[in-house]
Amino acid sequence: MRRMFIMLALLLAGLQIITAQKTQNPSKIDMDEVNLARKEAAFEAKMQKGMTNSITEAEAGEIDSFNKNAKFMGTAASGSAIIYTSCDPAVLLADLGITLGPDDRCLAAPNPAVTATAVFTDMARITIPARTLSNVLYMINNHTILWDFQNDTLGPIFGQMSYSPRITIESVALNDPAAINPDNGLPMMGSYTTAGNGTMFQTQLLAPGAFESSVQSYTRANTTGLSRQYFRALGLSETIINRIFRNPLTVRLGMRLSVRGVQSGQFSYLARCLGQ
Repeated sequence: MRRMFIMLALLLAGLQIITAQKTQNPSKIDMDEVNLARKEAAFEAKMQKGMTNSITEAEAGEIDSFNKNAKFMGTAASGSAIIYTSCDPAVLLADLGITLGPDDRCLAAPNPAVTATAVFTDMARITIPARTLSNVLYMINNHTILWDFQNDTLGPIFGQMSYSPRITIESVALNDPAAINPDNGLPMMGSYTTAGNGTMFQTQLLAPGAFESSVQSYTRANTTGLSRQYFRALGLSETIINRIFRNPLTVRLGMRLSVRGVQSGQFSYLARCLGQ
């Protein structure tokens, strides 16, 4: 009898193990894990949304882009601005081995004691398709500039090199008569030009016969960028700003150069664009 009870107990234990294995469905466990992950993701999204809604402009600095991801928008590489005693194509080819391309520019500086200045536009361009941006176009610029100070006069002179990138923004939204250029009080007429990032300025006393070469390669990044905040600061209405981001946006690269005592030079930059 006792042996019978032992056999019955072992049989019941075996049935419990089999039953447990049948009820422990792997697919059910997987679904529980998936549902738990979904709940955690939903909770995280809710927390992030709550964070965005609760933060203020003063705290974030720019509420429009706070807690949002940036996207690569492409690059634009300027042509070269050449400084030389003459901009005659034959002289540039013979003396420097340079033939100017469509996006290249030239500033003639024949007299080292006289300041030569020029503003160059449309040395490169990039167009962001409509409805690609929501809040900002952000630029990181890589600059490569080189110049030679030289004084061939009989007396000392102050050498000067002033390099200032410029950008021109073009949009159909800026054709609105209410889009007023804050620099001159006139309608923008579809475009607005402003200083870029990466300005460089150097001045020094050059003795007679002095010669000095300088080469610089550096990167500068925007802080505000072409953001909603930036356009508000220009005095544009929310209606015009919304239209800027709903339509194609073209940015053209240029620069302003002013030199004295510079015998030769070459200036260019590359803009990497990010957006959100």
